[in-house]
Amino acid sequence: MRIVRVRHQGESRYGLLGGARVELCRGTPFSDLTRTGDVLCRPPLLAPLTPGKMVAVWRNSRALVVASKARETIDLCYVLKPPSSFIGPDATIVLPPAASRVIFEGELGMVVGRRCKAVSEAHAPSFILGWTIVNEVTASDIIQREPDFPQYTRAKSFDTFGVFGPVVDTDFAPHSAVIRTRQNGELRQEFAVGDLVRGPYRILSELSHDMTLEPGDVIACGSSLGVQPIAAGDVIEIEITGLGVLRNPVASL
Repeated sequence: MRIVRVRHQGESRYGLLGGARVELCRGTPFSDLTRTGDVLCRPPLLAPLTPGKMVAVWRNSRALVVASKARETIDLCYVLKPPSSFIGPDATIVLPPAASRVIFEGELGMVVGRRCKAVSEAHAPSFILGWTIVNEVTASDIIQREPDFPQYTRAKSFDTFGVFGPVVDTDFAPHSAVIRTRQNGELRQEFAVGDLVRGPYRILSELSHDMTLEPGDVIACGSSLGVQPIAAGDVIEIEITGLGVLRNPVASL
């Protein structure tokens, strides 16, 4: 299933995407999602879910570790992005006045399907609803602005900085996937899920030993080389073959 969310008659509704058509559904992806037979043609898509949180994994690319002459992290390192940061496909990424350097980060997103606590890597797949695309936008100049307190949370939590969609695909096979990010049509990032230090199932397992994960939570599995500053007027497109393209324009306040 390719789960989407649309606005119909003043309400947000879940639906199933097939080509350019969306069949509306009753219920939610976590409880009795049922086809209604009502079909919309090419409706604008919202973010496919309303997560309680997004967890963004840090330094999880082998290529990035090698290029930066860093080391792989001992523990899973991550930051939380709040619901107020979430936007979906075609929504505008807004550059905040507080930041002078904002970057894109193309990533694979994993969506939790049921409450998850202290699960093993082997059992992780049964807790996953599906997969999506994430642009994990970051105000990188803010991180080290306070010398005694790296501000990762602030840098990643501005409104419109948690971009994901256009779909949640329940049948997607992520392990051979390639993530490509384009800025104004120019290829900036191209890396395989296989380059991740920790694969998705290991991430889910380790994270679930730290915190309870709830249905709908999104886990951004980590980015790689090629991130660049963005500017007003840019268009950022992140493509994962099989999941589609997450496209967003950029504007300033």
